[in-house]
Amino acid sequence: MRLPVKLFHFWLASVVLGATLGLPRLGATTEKPAPIAPPAPLDLPRLLQAFAQSPGLSARFVERKQLALLAAPLESAGMLYFAPTAGLARHVERPERSILVVDSKQVRMLDGTRWEIIDLAGKPVVRMFVESFLRILQGDLPALRLMYAIELQREASTPHKWTLVLRPRLDPMNKLIDRLELRGERLILAQLKIVEVGGDETQTQFSEVQPTRVFSDAERTRFFPAPAK
Repeated sequence: MRLPVKLFHFWLASVVLGATLGLPRLGATTEKPAPIAPPAPLDLPRLLQAFAQSPGLSARFVERKQLALLAAPLESAGMLYFAPTAGLARHVERPERSILVVDSKQVRMLDGTRWEIIDLAGKPVVRMFVESFLRILQGDLPALRLMYAIELQREASTPHKWTLVLRPRLDPMNKLIDRLELRGERLILAQLKIVEVGGDETQTQFSEVQPTRVFSDAERTRFFPAPAK
């Protein structure tokens, strides 16, 4: 079971979706507006700052995983939810319904009516992925540079479109993942691709993103469930 790769995949996807904050709104005015200069090309510090500013989010995803042994990709789809105090939840709607919730202490998986709980205290490999997630969420560039070789790519003809490439430096991530590729425009993420060391690839497309989502108590219970005590 390759749980760490799967967990890291949707952790990173959800956190980076927090960068879809867009540009500030301009207030209404009766005066003739001054010319607005085009926004500066996005750089790495600004992108990471956006990662750290999301109060919560939801997004629809479609994930396609291409395995070397299969002629056709495996596809799943559903919703992602993130709240800083509740954790991160991945609700798969097809091909089969399941829920996976991660917080700082444990991983909870619900398949039908059966719960599986993983205590992170006894799982150092999974805990490392959680720490990576936190560094991205915090926009901690120095720490991220210790974990990854980071490259932000742009083309001169489309300077607001970008590709962020992260190559893991540390064990065990560098034994599992060759690179992560995040593609977007300005502060909006469109696609995440994970290339594993063995050559398998996973691509995720995002839509219907709500980057400033605030969850009610009822929504927290619904979207971030836990087994009854």
